[in-house]
Amino acid sequence: MRIGVFFLAILLTTILVKAQSKETPIPILNAPDDWRTEIIPFPLEFAPEINFVGTEDIRFSPGWAKTDSEAFWTYAFIWYLDEDPKLNAEKIAELLVVYFDGLMHNVALNGKDPDAVNLQKTVALFIDKEEKGDFIGKISVYDAFFTKKTIVLNVKANHSFCEQTRKYSTIFHLSQQRYDHNIWNTLNTIQLKQLCSD
Repeated sequence: MRIGVFFLAILLTTILVKAQSKETPIPILNAPDDWRTEIIPFPLEFAPEINFVGTEDIRFSPGWAKTDSEAFWTYAFIWYLDEDPKLNAEKIAELLVVYFDGLMHNVALNGKDPDAVNLQKTVALFIDKEEKGDFIGKISVYDAFFTKKTIVLNVKANHSFCEQTRKYSTIFHLSQQRYDHNIWNTLNTIQLKQLCSD
């Protein structure tokens, strides 16, 4: 009888652990402890047209939501994917237009903004850097969260494949600050937890 109760307890514990692991996704990025984490599975609710299979892991700087902070709108995110999205500079720009248009429209609608259907469209431009998989660009996007105005974000992106995990990852670092601002020293340290060999 005691053995049966013991094994039942083990079984219940195993089920609970598995359920919790499904509910709490494992963070993919390293970031400072005071950067807020949000993890979203694909397809993204606000941009279902981006039909990847995988996860988006987002890290927000402590000043991300503070309009008077040097780190306002400074954050990073990764697309951690099962299949190769075959990215180039043009495709990254196209995807981020869909991404930010969907995000801002969704935020404006939830905020019952009467101008939600007439939001200014996102404009994005990216170029390849000298190193393979590295891109740099700018995004002009309507800020439906805070200022209700158009803002310009400087962006660095890196696309790579990890042989160990068989995953494709694209890390985006974004800020209104110029690339020589010290906020980029922190942004550039936000990378994959999993170290991958070439």
